[in-house]
Amino acid sequence: LWKLRYKTVLSTKLKLLWDLQLVLLTELQPPLSHHKFMLFTTFVLGVLGTAPVVHFWDLDAATKAERLDYAEQALAFTLQGLVNHRGGPPAVMFKAGTFDFDWPLADPHWRAVLESSGRAVFSDLPPTLCGLVVGVAPSNTTVKGVVLYENALPYGTGYTLAMALTLSSQEALLPVTSEMLASHACLAAFPVARDLRIGKAPEMASRETAWKWAIESLLPSASTDRIFNLYHYDLRYKSDPQSNATLANLDLAIQNRAFVLDLKPDDPSDNALLAQILDRLDPLFDAYGWARDEHAWTKAVSVAGGVVFCSFASPNLSFWALLALPAAAGGRARKLPGGDSGRLLDKSKYYVTFETNEGDTPRIVVSAFGSSWASPQRGSLPVAWSVDPVLSERFPALMDYYASTATANDSFIGGVAGAGYVYLGLLTEAQLDNYASRTGALYAKYGPEVADTYGQANLTTIARYSAAAKRGGEAPAAFVAQPLWAHAAYSEGAYQCPELNLYSPADGVPIICTANSPNLFYRNRGLNQTDPGSDLAGRVRAVANRYEPPFFITVCEPHGGLEPSRWHPMQHCTI
Repeated sequence: LWKLRYKTVLSTKLKLLWDLQLVLLTELQPPLSHHKFMLFTTFVLGVLGTAPVVHFWDLDAATKAERLDYAEQALAFTLQGLVNHRGGPPAVMFKAGTFDFDWPLADPHWRAVLESSGRAVFSDLPPTLCGLVVGVAPSNTTVKGVVLYENALPYGTGYTLAMALTLSSQEALLPVTSEMLASHACLAAFPVARDLRIGKAPEMASRETAWKWAIESLLPSASTDRIFNLYHYDLRYKSDPQSNATLANLDLAIQNRAFVLDLKPDDPSDNALLAQILDRLDPLFDAYGWARDEHAWTKAVSVAGGVVFCSFASPNLSFWALLALPAAAGGRARKLPGGDSGRLLDKSKYYVTFETNEGDTPRIVVSAFGSSWASPQRGSLPVAWSVDPVLSERFPALMDYYASTATANDSFIGGVAGAGYVYLGLLTEAQLDNYASRTGALYAKYGPEVADTYGQANLTTIARYSAAAKRGGEAPAAFVAQPLWAHAAYSEGAYQCPELNLYSPADGVPIICTANSPNLFYRNRGLNQTDPGSDLAGRVRAVANRYEPPFFITVCEPHGGLEPSRWHPMQHCTI
Protein backbone atom coordinates (compact mmCIF):
# COMPACT_ATOMS: atom_id res chain seq x y z
CA LEU A 1 0.00 0.00 0.00
CA TRP A 2 2.73 2.44 0.94
CA LYS A 3 4.75 1.60 -2.21
CA LEU A 4 1.66 2.13 -4.33
CA ARG A 5 0.79 5.48 -2.85
CA TYR A 6 4.29 6.93 -2.73
CA LYS A 7 4.67 6.49 -6.51
CA THR A 8 2.54 9.61 -6.85
CA VAL A 9 3.93 13.04 -6.10
CA LEU A 10 1.44 14.51 -3.66
CA SER A 11 0.81 18.20 -3.26
CA THR A 12 -0.02 18.02 0.45
CA LYS A 13 0.04 15.55 3.28
CA LEU A 14 -3.74 15.67 3.49
CA LYS A 15 -3.91 14.60 -0.15
CA LEU A 16 -2.00 11.49 0.85
CA LEU A 17 -4.44 10.90 3.68
CA TRP A 18 -7.39 11.24 1.32
CA ASP A 19 -5.90 8.69 -1.10
CA LEU A 20 -5.28 6.31 1.79
CA GLN A 21 -8.87 6.72 2.94
CA LEU A 22 -10.22 5.75 -0.48
CA VAL A 23 -8.04 2.66 -0.61
CA LEU A 24 -8.66 1.56 2.96
CA LEU A 25 -12.42 1.98 2.81
CA THR A 26 -13.08 0.71 -0.71
CA GLU A 27 -10.27 -1.47 -2.08
CA LEU A 28 -9.13 -3.59 0.87
CA GLN A 29 -10.94 -6.90 1.32
CA PRO A 30 -12.43 -7.04 3.84
CA PRO A 31 -12.60 -3.24 4.22
CA LEU A 32 -11.43 -1.68 7.45
CA SER A 33 -14.03 -0.79 10.06
CA HIS A 34 -14.50 2.90 10.84
CA HIS A 35 -12.67 2.47 14.16
CA LYS A 36 -9.67 0.69 12.65
CA PHE A 37 -9.52 3.27 9.91
CA MET A 38 -9.50 6.08 12.49
CA LEU A 39 -6.67 4.37 14.38
CA PHE A 40 -4.70 3.99 11.17
CA THR A 41 -5.40 7.58 10.13
CA THR A 42 -4.17 8.85 13.49
CA PHE A 43 -1.00 6.81 13.04
CA VAL A 44 -0.46 8.15 9.52
CA LEU A 45 -0.94 11.74 10.62
CA GLY A 46 1.46 11.18 13.49
CA VAL A 47 4.09 9.85 11.11
CA LEU A 48 3.54 12.75 8.76
CA GLY A 49 3.71 15.28 11.61
CA THR A 50 0.27 16.74 10.88
CA ALA A 51 -2.86 17.35 12.90
CA PRO A 52 -4.60 14.68 15.00
CA VAL A 53 -7.87 13.16 13.85
CA VAL A 54 -10.56 13.96 16.40
CA HIS A 55 -14.00 12.39 16.72
CA PHE A 56 -16.72 15.06 16.85
CA TRP A 57 -19.95 14.11 18.61
CA ASP A 58 -23.08 16.25 18.72
CA LEU A 59 -24.29 15.90 22.32
CA ASP A 60 -27.08 18.38 21.72
CA ALA A 61 -28.49 16.37 18.81
CA ALA A 62 -28.12 13.08 20.68
CA THR A 63 -29.89 14.46 23.74
CA LYS A 64 -32.81 15.65 21.64
CA ALA A 65 -33.04 12.52 19.48
CA GLU A 66 -32.78 9.99 22.31
CA ARG A 67 -33.98 12.13 25.22
CA LEU A 68 -30.76 11.40 27.08
CA ASP A 69 -31.10 11.92 30.80
CA TYR A 70 -28.51 13.07 33.32
CA ALA A 71 -27.12 9.55 33.89
CA GLU A 72 -26.67 8.95 30.16
CA GLN A 73 -24.99 12.32 29.72
CA ALA A 74 -22.69 11.51 32.65
CA LEU A 75 -21.64 8.31 30.86
CA ALA A 76 -20.85 10.32 27.71
CA PHE A 77 -18.63 12.81 29.54
CA THR A 78 -16.95 9.96 31.42
CA LEU A 79 -16.13 8.20 28.16
CA GLN A 80 -14.73 11.44 26.74
CA GLY A 81 -12.40 11.77 29.74
CA LEU A 82 -11.22 8.16 29.41
CA VAL A 83 -10.57 8.39 25.67
CA ASN A 84 -8.80 11.76 25.97
CA HIS A 85 -6.23 10.11 28.20
CA ARG A 86 -3.21 11.98 29.49
CA GLY A 87 -0.09 11.60 27.40
CA GLY A 88 -1.92 11.05 24.12
CA PRO A 89 -3.36 13.34 21.46
CA PRO A 90 -6.96 14.53 21.90
CA ALA A 91 -9.35 11.92 20.51
CA VAL A 92 -12.86 13.31 20.94
CA MET A 93 -14.57 16.70 21.11
CA PHE A 94 -18.23 17.31 21.88
CA LYS A 95 -20.59 19.83 20.44
CA ALA A 96 -21.95 20.54 23.90
CA GLY A 97 -24.51 23.10 22.79
CA THR A 98 -26.74 24.17 25.65
CA PHE A 99 -24.29 22.78 28.22
CA ASP A 100 -22.18 25.80 27.26
CA PHE A 101 -24.88 28.36 27.91
CA ASP A 102 -22.37 31.24 27.65
CA TRP A 103 -22.20 30.49 23.92
CA PRO A 104 -23.91 27.32 22.65
CA LEU A 105 -22.14 27.66 19.29
CA ALA A 106 -18.64 27.75 20.80
CA ASP A 107 -17.67 24.22 19.82
CA PRO A 108 -18.50 24.58 16.10
CA HIS A 109 -16.55 27.85 16.26
CA TRP A 110 -13.47 26.13 17.68
CA ARG A 111 -13.80 23.30 15.18
CA ALA A 112 -13.77 25.82 12.34
CA VAL A 113 -10.78 27.64 13.83
CA LEU A 114 -8.75 24.45 14.23
CA GLU A 115 -9.70 23.03 10.83
CA SER A 116 -8.93 26.25 8.97
CA SER A 117 -5.49 26.43 10.58
CA GLY A 118 -4.72 22.74 9.99
CA ARG A 119 -4.51 22.06 13.73
CA ALA A 120 -7.01 19.18 13.76
CA VAL A 121 -9.00 16.94 11.41
CA PHE A 122 -12.51 16.13 12.63
CA SER A 123 -14.60 13.05 11.94
CA ASP A 124 -18.32 13.16 12.81
CA LEU A 125 -19.83 10.35 14.86
CA PRO A 126 -23.51 9.34 14.72
CA PRO A 127 -25.45 11.53 17.19
CA THR A 128 -26.56 8.68 19.45
CA LEU A 129 -25.10 7.39 22.69
CA CYS A 130 -24.14 4.09 21.06
CA GLY A 131 -22.75 6.05 18.11
CA LEU A 132 -20.31 7.59 20.58
CA VAL A 133 -19.57 4.39 22.47
CA VAL A 134 -19.00 2.26 19.37
CA GLY A 135 -17.12 5.03 17.61
CA VAL A 136 -14.51 5.70 20.28
CA ALA A 137 -14.45 2.63 22.53
CA PRO A 138 -15.35 -0.46 20.49
CA SER A 139 -13.03 -2.73 22.44
CA ASN A 140 -11.66 -3.09 25.95
CA THR A 141 -8.48 -1.23 25.10
CA THR A 142 -9.93 2.04 26.40
CA VAL A 143 -12.80 0.90 28.61
CA LYS A 144 -12.32 -2.10 30.88
CA GLY A 145 -15.96 -2.57 31.80
CA VAL A 146 -18.87 -0.89 33.56
CA VAL A 147 -19.65 0.03 37.14
CA LEU A 148 -23.27 -0.31 38.21
CA TYR A 149 -24.79 2.19 40.63
CA GLU A 150 -28.29 2.92 41.89
CA ASN A 151 -29.36 6.05 39.98
CA ALA A 152 -28.47 9.67 39.23
CA LEU A 153 -31.34 11.35 41.03
CA PRO A 154 -30.59 14.55 43.00
CA TYR A 155 -32.08 12.90 46.08
CA GLY A 156 -32.51 9.42 47.60
CA THR A 157 -29.78 6.98 46.55
CA GLY A 158 -28.54 9.28 43.78
CA TYR A 159 -25.47 9.91 45.94
CA THR A 160 -24.01 6.66 44.55
CA LEU A 161 -23.30 8.40 41.23
CA ALA A 162 -20.34 10.35 42.62
CA MET A 163 -18.67 7.17 43.90
CA ALA A 164 -19.26 5.44 40.55
CA LEU A 165 -17.63 8.35 38.73
CA THR A 166 -14.51 8.29 40.89
CA LEU A 167 -14.27 4.54 40.40
CA SER A 168 -14.71 5.03 36.63
CA SER A 169 -11.70 7.34 36.50
CA GLN A 170 -9.51 4.99 38.49
CA GLU A 171 -10.41 1.72 36.77
CA ALA A 172 -11.41 2.88 33.24
CA LEU A 173 -15.07 1.98 33.65
CA LEU A 174 -18.32 3.40 32.34
CA PRO A 175 -20.91 4.35 34.98
CA VAL A 176 -24.26 2.68 34.22
CA THR A 177 -27.60 1.90 35.81
CA SER A 178 -29.67 -1.20 35.17
CA GLU A 179 -32.03 0.92 33.07
CA MET A 180 -29.18 2.10 30.86
CA LEU A 181 -27.99 -1.45 30.20
CA ALA A 182 -31.51 -2.35 29.10
CA SER A 183 -31.86 0.73 26.87
CA HIS A 184 -28.51 0.72 25.04
CA ALA A 185 -27.40 -2.55 23.45
CA CYS A 186 -23.83 -1.33 22.93
CA LEU A 187 -23.23 -1.26 26.69
CA ALA A 188 -23.82 -5.01 26.94
CA ALA A 189 -20.45 -5.55 25.23
CA PHE A 190 -18.67 -4.49 28.40
CA PRO A 191 -18.36 -6.74 31.46
CA VAL A 192 -19.68 -5.61 34.82
CA ALA A 193 -16.42 -4.92 36.68
CA ARG A 194 -17.84 -3.27 39.81
CA ASP A 195 -21.30 -3.10 41.37
CA LEU A 196 -22.15 -0.28 43.77
CA ARG A 197 -25.83 -1.10 44.03
CA ILE A 198 -26.94 -1.45 47.64
CA GLY A 199 -27.80 -5.13 47.22
CA LYS A 200 -24.20 -5.86 46.23
CA ALA A 201 -22.42 -3.19 48.26
CA PRO A 202 -23.96 -2.72 51.73
CA GLU A 203 -21.71 0.27 52.40
CA MET A 204 -23.87 2.18 49.88
CA ALA A 205 -26.97 1.77 52.05
CA SER A 206 -26.79 5.33 53.41
CA ARG A 207 -25.18 8.54 52.23
CA GLU A 208 -23.10 8.69 55.40
CA THR A 209 -21.63 5.19 55.03
CA ALA A 210 -21.16 5.64 51.29
CA TRP A 211 -19.01 8.75 51.73
CA LYS A 212 -17.09 7.07 54.55
CA TRP A 213 -16.30 4.19 52.19
CA ALA A 214 -15.34 6.54 49.36
CA ILE A 215 -12.95 8.51 51.57
CA GLU A 216 -11.32 5.35 52.87
CA SER A 217 -11.26 3.32 49.64
CA LEU A 218 -11.17 5.78 46.72
CA LEU A 219 -9.60 9.00 47.96
CA PRO A 220 -6.12 7.46 48.55
CA SER A 221 -5.92 6.49 44.84
CA ALA A 222 -7.28 9.79 43.53
CA SER A 223 -5.31 12.77 42.31
CA THR A 224 -3.98 15.04 45.03
CA ASP A 225 -3.67 18.14 42.85
CA ARG A 226 -7.36 18.62 41.98
CA ILE A 227 -10.90 17.95 43.12
CA PHE A 228 -14.28 18.12 41.37
CA ASN A 229 -17.67 18.96 42.89
CA LEU A 230 -20.55 17.69 40.76
CA TYR A 231 -23.24 19.97 42.24
CA HIS A 232 -26.12 17.61 41.49
CA TYR A 233 -27.27 16.04 44.75
CA ASP A 234 -29.08 19.20 45.75
CA LEU A 235 -32.80 19.83 45.26
CA ARG A 236 -32.05 23.47 44.59
CA TYR A 237 -30.66 22.41 41.21
CA LYS A 238 -34.10 22.99 39.67
CA SER A 239 -33.73 26.75 40.04
CA ASP A 240 -30.11 26.93 38.92
CA PRO A 241 -28.97 26.13 35.35
CA GLN A 242 -25.39 26.05 36.63
CA SER A 243 -26.10 22.68 38.28
CA ASN A 244 -26.69 20.60 35.14
CA ALA A 245 -24.04 22.63 33.30
CA THR A 246 -21.42 21.53 35.86
CA LEU A 247 -21.62 18.03 34.37
CA ALA A 248 -19.97 19.37 31.21
CA ASN A 249 -16.65 19.53 33.05
CA LEU A 250 -16.75 15.90 34.20
CA ASP A 251 -14.44 14.81 31.36
CA LEU A 252 -11.51 16.71 32.88
CA ALA A 253 -12.10 15.14 36.30
CA ILE A 254 -12.14 11.66 34.75
CA GLN A 255 -9.04 12.36 32.66
CA ASN A 256 -7.09 13.40 35.76
CA ARG A 257 -8.43 10.85 38.27
CA ALA A 258 -9.93 13.58 40.41
CA PHE A 259 -11.99 12.59 43.43
CA VAL A 260 -15.60 13.40 42.56
CA LEU A 261 -17.57 15.19 45.25
CA ASP A 262 -21.26 15.94 45.36
CA LEU A 263 -21.42 17.96 48.55
CA LYS A 264 -23.15 21.15 49.66
CA PRO A 265 -20.58 23.44 51.32
CA ASP A 266 -23.33 25.49 52.98
CA ASP A 267 -24.61 22.37 54.80
CA PRO A 268 -22.75 21.88 58.13
CA SER A 269 -22.36 18.10 57.86
CA ASP A 270 -21.34 18.25 54.20
CA ASN A 271 -18.92 21.06 54.96
CA ALA A 272 -17.24 18.93 57.62
CA LEU A 273 -16.82 16.12 55.08
CA LEU A 274 -15.50 18.61 52.56
CA ALA A 275 -12.88 19.93 54.98
CA GLN A 276 -11.76 16.37 55.74
CA ILE A 277 -11.26 15.65 52.03
CA LEU A 278 -9.62 18.95 51.09
CA ASP A 279 -7.15 18.55 53.96
CA ARG A 280 -5.56 15.60 52.09
CA LEU A 281 -4.80 17.57 48.92
CA ASP A 282 -1.66 19.38 47.80
CA PRO A 283 -1.16 23.10 48.43
CA LEU A 284 -2.72 25.21 45.65
CA PHE A 285 -4.87 22.28 44.48
CA ASP A 286 -7.38 22.98 41.70
CA ALA A 287 -11.04 22.90 42.76
CA TYR A 288 -13.16 22.32 39.66
CA GLY A 289 -16.92 22.01 39.46
CA TRP A 290 -19.28 24.25 41.38
CA ALA A 291 -21.76 24.57 44.24
CA ARG A 292 -25.01 26.37 44.88
CA ASP A 293 -23.39 28.63 47.47
CA GLU A 294 -20.40 30.24 45.74
CA HIS A 295 -19.26 32.00 48.89
CA ALA A 296 -19.28 28.84 51.03
CA TRP A 297 -17.47 26.84 48.30
CA THR A 298 -14.79 29.49 47.74
CA LYS A 299 -14.32 29.98 51.47
CA ALA A 300 -13.84 26.24 52.08
CA VAL A 301 -11.33 25.91 49.23
CA SER A 302 -9.43 29.07 50.23
CA VAL A 303 -9.10 28.03 53.87
CA ALA A 304 -7.82 24.62 52.72
CA GLY A 305 -5.12 26.28 50.60
CA GLY A 306 -6.61 25.53 47.18
CA VAL A 307 -7.91 27.68 44.33
CA VAL A 308 -11.35 27.63 42.70
CA PHE A 309 -11.94 27.19 38.97
CA CYS A 310 -15.64 27.88 38.36
CA SER A 311 -16.10 25.26 35.69
CA PHE A 312 -19.77 24.82 35.06
CA ALA A 313 -20.56 25.29 31.35
CA SER A 314 -16.94 24.35 30.55
CA PRO A 315 -17.06 21.47 28.05
CA ASN A 316 -14.12 19.81 26.29
CA LEU A 317 -11.42 20.73 28.79
CA SER A 318 -9.97 17.22 28.44
CA PHE A 319 -9.57 18.01 24.74
CA TRP A 320 -7.91 21.39 25.34
CA ALA A 321 -5.56 19.89 27.92
CA LEU A 322 -4.06 17.66 25.18
CA LEU A 323 -4.18 19.79 22.04
CA ALA A 324 -0.66 20.54 20.86
CA LEU A 325 0.58 24.11 20.64
CA PRO A 326 1.27 25.56 17.19
CA ALA A 327 4.94 25.55 16.22
CA ALA A 328 5.04 29.35 16.40
CA ALA A 329 4.36 29.23 20.13
CA GLY A 330 7.81 27.80 20.80
CA GLY A 331 6.84 25.08 23.27
CA ARG A 332 4.59 26.94 25.68
CA ALA A 333 1.66 29.33 25.55
CA ARG A 334 2.77 32.75 24.40
CA LYS A 335 2.73 35.62 26.85
CA LEU A 336 -0.40 37.73 26.92
CA PRO A 337 0.22 41.24 25.57
CA GLY A 338 0.70 43.97 28.15
CA GLY A 339 -1.71 46.82 28.68
CA ASP A 340 0.74 49.71 28.40
CA SER A 341 -0.30 51.75 25.35
CA GLY A 342 2.91 53.79 25.44
CA ARG A 343 0.98 57.06 25.53
CA LEU A 344 1.97 59.82 27.91
CA LEU A 345 -0.37 60.57 30.81
CA ASP A 346 -2.65 63.53 30.08
CA LYS A 347 -3.17 65.11 33.49
CA SER A 348 -6.32 66.88 32.34
CA LYS A 349 -8.19 63.68 31.50
CA TYR A 350 -10.16 60.88 33.12
CA TYR A 351 -9.27 57.33 32.00
CA VAL A 352 -11.94 54.62 31.83
CA THR A 353 -11.16 50.89 31.69
CA PHE A 354 -13.82 48.36 30.70
CA GLU A 355 -12.94 45.15 32.53
CA THR A 356 -14.65 41.82 31.91
CA ASN A 357 -15.39 39.55 34.85
CA GLU A 358 -15.23 35.76 35.23
CA GLY A 359 -11.44 35.72 35.10
CA ASP A 360 -11.61 32.84 37.57
CA THR A 361 -13.37 30.53 35.11
CA PRO A 362 -12.23 28.13 32.40
CA ARG A 363 -15.71 28.52 30.96
CA ILE A 364 -15.07 32.06 29.84
CA VAL A 365 -12.13 31.11 27.64
CA VAL A 366 -13.84 27.94 26.39
CA SER A 367 -16.80 30.08 25.27
CA ALA A 368 -14.58 32.71 23.62
CA PHE A 369 -15.68 35.13 26.32
CA GLY A 370 -19.33 34.38 25.69
CA SER A 371 -18.74 34.87 21.92
CA SER A 372 -17.23 38.33 22.45
CA TRP A 373 -13.77 37.31 21.25
CA ALA A 374 -15.28 36.03 18.01
CA SER A 375 -17.26 39.24 17.50
CA PRO A 376 -16.23 41.55 14.64
CA GLN A 377 -16.70 44.39 17.13
CA ARG A 378 -13.77 43.21 19.24
CA GLY A 379 -10.92 45.66 18.88
CA SER A 380 -13.25 48.60 18.29
CA LEU A 381 -12.51 49.92 21.78
CA PRO A 382 -10.12 49.01 24.59
CA VAL A 383 -11.20 46.12 26.81
CA ALA A 384 -9.30 44.49 29.67
CA TRP A 385 -10.17 40.78 29.57
CA SER A 386 -10.00 38.96 32.90
CA VAL A 387 -8.24 35.60 32.68
CA ASP A 388 -6.49 33.12 34.95
CA PRO A 389 -2.82 32.59 34.02
CA VAL A 390 -2.91 29.12 35.60
CA LEU A 391 -4.94 28.14 32.53
CA SER A 392 -1.90 28.88 30.35
CA GLU A 393 -0.33 25.79 31.91
CA ARG A 394 -3.47 23.67 32.17
CA PHE A 395 -4.74 24.42 28.63
CA PRO A 396 -1.81 25.99 26.78
CA ALA A 397 -3.21 25.76 23.23
CA LEU A 398 -6.39 27.53 24.27
CA MET A 399 -4.65 30.40 26.05
CA ASP A 400 -2.05 30.70 23.31
CA TYR A 401 -4.88 31.42 20.89
CA TYR A 402 -5.86 34.54 22.84
CA ALA A 403 -2.27 35.72 23.15
CA SER A 404 -1.72 35.32 19.41
CA THR A 405 -4.99 36.89 18.21
CA ALA A 406 -5.23 39.90 20.54
CA THR A 407 -5.58 43.34 18.95
CA ALA A 408 -3.93 46.55 20.12
CA ASN A 409 -7.13 47.27 22.07
CA ASP A 410 -7.10 43.94 23.94
CA SER A 411 -5.35 43.81 27.29
CA PHE A 412 -5.65 41.38 30.20
CA ILE A 413 -6.19 41.29 33.95
CA GLY A 414 -5.52 38.37 36.28
CA GLY A 415 -8.77 37.52 38.04
CA VAL A 416 -10.27 36.89 40.52
CA ALA A 417 -7.35 37.45 42.90
CA GLY A 418 -4.57 37.07 40.33
CA ALA A 419 -4.10 33.39 39.52
CA GLY A 420 -7.01 31.26 40.72
CA TYR A 421 -10.14 32.31 42.60
CA VAL A 422 -9.43 32.70 46.31
CA TYR A 423 -10.41 34.95 49.18
CA LEU A 424 -7.06 36.55 49.90
CA GLY A 425 -8.19 37.81 53.29
CA LEU A 426 -8.84 34.26 54.53
CA LEU A 427 -5.38 32.91 53.68
CA THR A 428 -2.73 32.39 56.31
CA GLU A 429 0.53 34.26 55.76
CA ALA A 430 2.15 31.05 54.51
CA GLN A 431 -0.75 30.37 52.13
CA LEU A 432 -0.67 33.96 50.84
CA ASP A 433 3.07 33.77 50.23
CA ASN A 434 2.66 30.48 48.37
CA TYR A 435 -0.23 31.77 46.27
CA ALA A 436 1.40 35.10 45.38
CA SER A 437 4.78 33.50 44.65
CA ARG A 438 3.16 31.23 42.07
CA THR A 439 1.27 34.22 40.68
CA GLY A 440 4.56 36.06 40.19
CA ALA A 441 6.09 33.09 38.39
CA LEU A 442 3.07 32.79 36.10
CA TYR A 443 2.98 36.53 35.34
CA ALA A 444 6.63 36.45 34.34
CA LYS A 445 6.00 33.57 31.91
CA TYR A 446 2.50 34.21 30.61
CA GLY A 447 1.26 37.59 31.83
CA PRO A 448 -0.90 39.50 32.55
CA GLU A 449 0.51 42.45 34.49
CA VAL A 450 -2.48 43.48 36.62
CA ALA A 451 -4.19 41.49 39.39
CA ASP A 452 -7.80 41.76 40.56
CA THR A 453 -8.05 41.27 44.34
CA TYR A 454 -11.86 41.13 44.07
CA GLY A 455 -11.95 43.44 47.07
CA GLN A 456 -10.66 40.68 49.35
CA ALA A 457 -7.34 42.28 50.24
CA ASN A 458 -6.52 45.27 52.42
CA LEU A 459 -3.37 47.35 52.02
CA THR A 460 -1.32 45.08 54.29
CA THR A 461 -2.36 41.99 52.31
CA ILE A 462 -1.59 43.71 49.00
CA ALA A 463 1.88 44.68 50.23
CA ARG A 464 2.65 41.10 51.23
CA TYR A 465 1.19 39.84 47.95
CA SER A 466 3.45 42.15 45.92
CA ALA A 467 6.56 41.14 47.81
CA ALA A 468 5.90 37.41 47.44
CA ALA A 469 5.00 37.78 43.74
CA LYS A 470 8.24 39.63 43.12
CA ARG A 471 10.20 36.83 44.77
CA GLY A 472 8.36 34.35 42.54
CA GLY A 473 9.12 36.21 39.33
CA GLU A 474 7.13 39.38 38.70
CA ALA A 475 4.99 41.56 40.96
CA PRO A 476 1.75 42.98 39.52
CA ALA A 477 2.24 46.43 38.00
CA ALA A 478 -1.16 47.42 39.42
CA PHE A 479 -4.14 46.03 41.29
CA VAL A 480 -7.85 46.48 40.78
CA ALA A 481 -10.40 45.89 43.54
CA GLN A 482 -14.16 45.37 43.54
CA PRO A 483 -16.74 46.66 46.10
CA LEU A 484 -17.49 43.24 47.57
CA TRP A 485 -17.98 44.89 50.95
CA ALA A 486 -21.46 45.94 49.76
CA HIS A 487 -22.61 42.53 48.53
CA ALA A 488 -24.22 40.33 51.20
CA ALA A 489 -22.26 37.21 52.21
CA TYR A 490 -19.34 38.19 50.01
CA SER A 491 -18.67 41.12 52.33
CA GLU A 492 -17.04 38.79 54.87
CA GLY A 493 -13.42 39.92 55.14
CA ALA A 494 -13.79 42.37 52.25
CA TYR A 495 -11.93 45.68 52.10
CA GLN A 496 -13.68 48.99 51.44
CA CYS A 497 -11.40 51.37 49.58
CA PRO A 498 -11.37 54.82 51.24
CA GLU A 499 -10.82 56.33 47.76
CA LEU A 500 -11.17 54.84 44.30
CA ASN A 501 -7.56 55.59 43.32
CA LEU A 502 -4.94 54.48 45.84
CA TYR A 503 -1.24 53.74 45.98
CA SER A 504 0.20 50.98 48.11
CA PRO A 505 2.10 52.59 51.02
CA ALA A 506 4.62 49.75 50.81
CA ASP A 507 5.83 50.17 47.22
CA GLY A 508 3.65 52.76 45.49
CA VAL A 509 1.83 50.25 43.25
CA PRO A 510 -1.47 51.72 41.96
CA ILE A 511 -4.74 50.25 43.27
CA ILE A 512 -7.85 51.15 41.24
CA CYS A 513 -11.16 50.43 42.97
CA THR A 514 -14.51 50.04 41.18
CA ALA A 515 -17.32 52.32 42.33
CA ASN A 516 -20.34 50.86 44.09
CA SER A 517 -22.43 54.04 44.08
CA PRO A 518 -23.21 54.68 41.32
CA ASN A 519 -22.76 51.00 40.57
CA LEU A 520 -20.07 50.16 38.00
CA PHE A 521 -19.55 46.61 39.25
CA TYR A 522 -20.73 43.26 37.88
CA ARG A 523 -23.83 43.45 35.74
CA ASN A 524 -23.97 47.21 36.29
CA ARG A 525 -27.22 46.42 38.05
CA GLY A 526 -30.29 48.35 37.03
CA LEU A 527 -28.80 49.77 33.84
CA ASN A 528 -31.54 51.48 31.84
CA GLN A 529 -32.25 49.17 28.91
CA THR A 530 -33.99 51.86 26.88
CA ASP A 531 -30.80 53.91 26.63
CA PRO A 532 -28.02 51.91 28.32
CA GLY A 533 -25.23 53.99 26.76
CA SER A 534 -26.56 57.20 28.26
CA ASP A 535 -27.13 55.57 31.65
CA LEU A 536 -23.61 54.10 31.73
CA ALA A 537 -22.13 57.44 30.69
CA GLY A 538 -24.04 59.16 33.45
CA ARG A 539 -22.70 56.74 36.05
CA VAL A 540 -19.11 57.17 34.86
CA ARG A 541 -19.56 60.95 34.80
CA ALA A 542 -20.97 60.92 38.35
CA VAL A 543 -17.85 59.12 39.58
CA ALA A 544 -15.55 61.46 37.68
CA ASN A 545 -17.26 64.55 39.11
CA ARG A 546 -16.12 63.55 42.60
CA TYR A 547 -12.44 63.66 41.68
CA GLU A 548 -9.94 65.92 39.94
CA PRO A 549 -8.07 64.59 36.91
CA PRO A 550 -5.98 62.67 36.16
CA PHE A 551 -8.23 59.89 37.46
CA PHE A 552 -8.81 56.23 36.61
CA ILE A 553 -12.24 54.59 36.54
CA THR A 554 -12.97 50.87 36.11
CA VAL A 555 -16.25 49.54 34.73
CA CYS A 556 -16.53 45.85 35.57
CA GLU A 557 -18.76 44.17 32.97
CA PRO A 558 -20.73 40.98 33.60
CA HIS A 559 -19.66 37.42 32.89
CA GLY A 560 -16.71 38.30 30.68
CA GLY A 561 -19.09 38.24 27.73
CA LEU A 562 -19.75 41.36 25.68
CA GLU A 563 -22.34 40.13 23.23
CA PRO A 564 -23.82 42.79 20.92
CA SER A 565 -26.22 44.02 23.60
CA ARG A 566 -23.24 44.77 25.86
CA TRP A 567 -20.90 46.15 23.22
CA HIS A 568 -23.61 48.68 22.34
CA PRO A 569 -23.72 50.63 25.63
CA MET A 570 -19.93 50.86 25.70
CA GLN A 571 -19.66 52.04 22.11
CA HIS A 572 -22.42 54.60 22.66
CA CYS A 573 -21.25 55.78 26.06
CA THR A 574 -20.63 59.45 25.28
CA ILE A 575 -18.95 60.96 28.31
